[in-house]
Amino acid sequence: MARKKAEPKITYNSQQEAAIAKEQLQQLLQHPAWRRLQLFYKKKIAFHQDELNNKKIDSLDELQRIRDKINLCTQSMNLPEIMIGQIEINVDEEKITFDPFA
Repeated sequence: MARKKAEPKITYNSQQEAAIAKEQLQQLLQHPAWRRLQLFYKKKIAFHQDELNNKKIDSLDELQRIRDKINLCTQSMNLPEIMIGQIEINVDEEKITFDPFA
């Protein structure tokens, strides 16, 4: 049986470091260049959704590939929000030290 890999998580050494990262990501959301990227991704998503609705799809692999492109564009467009959500989750995790002399 294949071993499942866990998705990487963003971890920070302190609440302050996490707060700085969160603020920087929120600033990124307001940056004009990021807004242009979001507009680009929205257009790509619309293009691929039009493919799903109007293009003759010959195989299930082709259908899955188009759906994967839509999912990738959506995740890329929402990356700062995803990362902000992970910061909030991972900050509260405690590091377990197995060394009794540490």
